[in-house]
Amino acid sequence: MKTTRLIGVILFVVGVLLILSVFVMARGLFNQPLVARDAKTALLDRLGIAAVTMVWRALLLLVMSVCGALIGSKGVQLYIASIPHDQPGPKG
Repeated sequence: MKTTRLIGVILFVVGVLLILSVFVMARGLFNQPLVARDAKTALLDRLGIAAVTMVWRALLLLVMSVCGALIGSKGVQLYIASIPHDQPGPKG
């Protein structure tokens, strides 16, 4: 029973760390320029590359945050399931 609690706490912490890493990665990704300024590349090409890059980054961050939330919630579920609940006895 204590092992289940420990696993639940560890999973919750891992989920929280994953979500925090998503925030750190988001800050880093969105502060980077989307495309390099190159005089040889046409403006529409740069805009298309920038749009695809932004959508790809947003989708990756969404998937990572959902995974972190699912792992964290599973940890909470395991922790709560390991807590002994008092069963009412027969009345009489």
